[in-house]
Formats: sequence, structure tokens, C-alpha cells
Amino acid sequence: MTSFIAQVKTPGDTDWVGNGLRFGTKGQAESYIKDLAWRWTAVQETRVAPSDDEPTHIFINGETRRLP
Repeated sequence: MTSFIAQVKTPGDTDWVGNGLRFGTKGQAESYIKDLAWRWTAVQETRVAPSDDEPTHIFINGETRRLP
């Protein structure tokens, strides 16, 4: 199953950095990373990339929840 990872770059980063969360839909990952970038002011760039990992979380109504 494909999932999606949200990643950021901050000042000085040369590589994309993620936190291990995997979302089942691209839309959830995009919403999550927009929310994170709004709260974390050091973010300079964001992206959502596909992952071969199983989904681990959902992001709905501004809340991140771990999947069982």
C-alpha cells in the first residue's frame, strides 16, 4: 500500500526532513504539512512525497491521530 510523507526544509537543511508519520491520502499529508508550517516558523519549503510504508496516522479537522 502506498502512503504519503510530509517533509520540510529549514534554514541550513540540504535534505528533506520528515518525522516518520505516514498518511493514507495525499490530501491528509498536504493538510498536515500546511498546519505544521504555520506553527513552525523556521519552515522554508514543504513537500509531500509517496512512500511504500503503511499509513500510520490520519489528519482530520486539524488533528493528527495514530492509526490502530
